[in-house]
Amino acid sequence: CLDVLVNSYRHPLFEAEYGVNGKILSLEKVYRIFSNLEDLLVVNTELLEQLRTRIVEEESRRIGDIFLNMSFALKIYSRYIIDYDAARSTLADSLESNQKFAAFVEKTQEETAPKCKGQKLESLMIMPVQRIPRYELLLRELLKVRRKLDLSNSQYNDELEQCMDSIREVAEANNERIRATETKAVLYDIQKKFIPKLQYPLVGPGVPQRHLIREGTMRKVHGRGGNQVECRMILLSDCLLYAIEKSQNKLELHRRIELADPTTSFNEYNNTNTSVSTGSGFSSEGNDVSSSKMIAMINSDKSMICVCESVKDRDEWLAALQTATSRAQSNVFDLDSRGDDDDDLDSPLGRPTSTVAPTNKVAMSIWEQDTPQCTVTRIKFTVMTRRHHCRVNGECVSAQASKARFNLKELGNRFESSERVCDLCCRDLTLLNNNWAQVISCRDKLRKQISLIANNPQEAASIIDPLLNQADPKHGVVFGSWLWKKGGAGSFESKSRSGPLGRRNWKKRWCELRRFESCFELLYFDEPGIDFELYRGRVSLRGASMRISDPTNYLMFIITALEGRDYPIRILDDAQPLPPSDQEKGLFALWKYALSQAIQKSDIAIRPSMPSFVLSPANNKNKKDIDTENSNLSPPTEDSETLSSHKPPPPPPPTEFENKTHESLAAWRIQRIRQSSDWYWQNAAGEQCGPSSFIELKQAYASNNLLDTCHVYSDAITDGWKLLDSATHLKIALTSP
Repeated sequence: CLDVLVNSYRHPLFEAEYGVNGKILSLEKVYRIFSNLEDLLVVNTELLEQLRTRIVEEESRRIGDIFLNMSFALKIYSRYIIDYDAARSTLADSLESNQKFAAFVEKTQEETAPKCKGQKLESLMIMPVQRIPRYELLLRELLKVRRKLDLSNSQYNDELEQCMDSIREVAEANNERIRATETKAVLYDIQKKFIPKLQYPLVGPGVPQRHLIREGTMRKVHGRGGNQVECRMILLSDCLLYAIEKSQNKLELHRRIELADPTTSFNEYNNTNTSVSTGSGFSSEGNDVSSSKMIAMINSDKSMICVCESVKDRDEWLAALQTATSRAQSNVFDLDSRGDDDDDLDSPLGRPTSTVAPTNKVAMSIWEQDTPQCTVTRIKFTVMTRRHHCRVNGECVSAQASKARFNLKELGNRFESSERVCDLCCRDLTLLNNNWAQVISCRDKLRKQISLIANNPQEAASIIDPLLNQADPKHGVVFGSWLWKKGGAGSFESKSRSGPLGRRNWKKRWCELRRFESCFELLYFDEPGIDFELYRGRVSLRGASMRISDPTNYLMFIITALEGRDYPIRILDDAQPLPPSDQEKGLFALWKYALSQAIQKSDIAIRPSMPSFVLSPANNKNKKDIDTENSNLSPPTEDSETLSSHKPPPPPPPTEFENKTHESLAAWRIQRIRQSSDWYWQNAAGEQCGPSSFIELKQAYASNNLLDTCHVYSDAITDGWKLLDSATHLKIALTSP
């Protein structure tokens, strides 16, 4: 084979470099493929000549001394063994990318087929790797035959034994390299099956050592619908490859599970397995699957369920998976972690891939199989109400219960910058320091704790108090969740209505309790995780009160702000016919406690400053100056409570407010409105007017120069610019005699 490799392949490729037809392959690749084969041919040619001379011409059976003298030269095989990996990789790439070279190899294989018994170039290249063990086997058999024939020439036998020891040293030095080379050959065959090419090769120059442990077929349970997809599982010493067979001998990689990941585990799966987070569990009904054949594969990237062919097959897979995982996570491999020679100990070649994995990874939940109803709202799925999966906990939810989108790239590369997240995970995120890893790992414990609060509301303090007392909560957010807020203005009991056809609509809003210095506010947004400036409305809890309106059906509470406006908020949607669950009751108890504590802790002396475009009377500017600088007012957003920002506050309101009871508070507010003489207001043409007395304001209202859709402002009365229609007590004062 050496003669064919050198004279039929290597030399013609060198000669073609300077030939008329041009080069077939670059000299660099020729050197890389054939390494030091020419030196091996010289050594073996010399060995063959000496053996032929001794046996044919001298008619002697003494050959031990020949091998003993040539043993030093046999060490050059180690160089070829070291380079074999790169040679095989270069050969495979060249055959695929260079059609001229592929045609040359195919033609040469046909010409040398009788001489090489039809062996291809790849098969010939591995034969020098196996040469030294064959020499050792030859000498062992020769010594055995001499002893069997009682050829007791001690000199010859001693030479053979010394020669065997010498050859054994060379063989033992290369045994690990030979096994690694054979393993790499297997991995090369596997690697060639993948289309497209693997992003991270299984074997090749600079790739750490790994070996094949087990390969077989399983059925992966699909996250949607529970359908089973036949797949190919390839277990290596450092990773598990999950692939789909696309065509004959062609595979497409779907996932690579790193065994060194501390979150990776493989367990027998059953519906009552508490060590596997699976939501409601996987139901094998209708799938003709026994849970005794299932394996739960848990990982920080993706967790899944796979079904084996039989219980025996599952047990064998489990044993192999658990053993390989244990070794990978403790940096123990069957292969030697040293490089291919002592001079390359610092080279990545031959190193195990296992490194100390990051400690912030968390095992992902197995996707919940299709359920008949939403896990959050318990609404049944229909053709119109589609089924979705929360990307954080894998539960089946409706679109209404998973409006939020978050960037989940911190959980793994498979996640995008906008992933679907259910309402419960959004709530849990605010309770767990905005850490998605904690949301996954602490989910079951936290939800169980919230469910217990439903029957023991006083336990809400154990969750809310640490959040209220945080020195610097992130973005000022204390607590948040999705709630239903009622639109419209004024008192909840009033008959004034707004919205299409006069209906007062309930709208789902993301509500956050935020702290600003020592004052708390309730803000609501279209969705969580957006900028503070995009809030749809805000309610200052300074001087506010809260009462429970419906603690049993819709879990509703009403916040009455300082200016008298009511804000009805509830946990449940009015379209939900089911009674509240323990989770919903627990959430109601959390909000009830959080708001009551926030109202108590809010300092009544701290109030928002005026809008930057509003001028107080102390500025000594007349109406004309004000009209020139502020020709137009910014229109208010939907349900916007104030347009102000938090700056150093103006003086506090009169201290007699603290002594007023709830019954006399409305009359006291109306009296203060009538006494105020610093009213700024927007007329029907959109112009800013003021300062005006209350009598002037009332005259403008009577002449329709001040409309319900106009804005008003008084430093002593309002928190900022107010829509007249939302200033309930001012409207009462304007319309009363």
